Amino acid sequence: MLNVVAINTAPAPPNPSSTLSNQPGDYHIIPIKHISTFEILSLEPNSAKQTISAVQPPVAAVDIKKLREREEAKIRQLRDQEANKGKGVTREAQQIYDALKRMCVSIHLYPCA
Repeated sequence: MLNVVAINTAPAPPNPSSTLSNQPGDYHIIPIKHISTFEILSLEPNSAKQTISAVQPPVAAVDIKKLREREEAKIRQLRDQEANKGKGVTREAQQIYDALKRMCVSIHLYPCA
């Protein structure tokens, strides 16, 4: 038991006959202790007496490789942000540096010096 909830936020497949388990997912992992309440927004249309215990979402395989790639990309992004943070500079100076960097990236001059 992991005590987490994995939520797939990927859009539904365009072809209704294809199953969700065959589609790539965009999963968000939430620890159960962070969930204080929840609400069921919709149930199957033909099941007016359906209860929470009867609602079972499709369970698909989690692509561990994609999760690791996503994790590594986020770590790289955070390290880049930290590396570009000026030490001992004013907030305004940091904002100017960030704006210049964005400008260089947008006109493909990255890395700017």
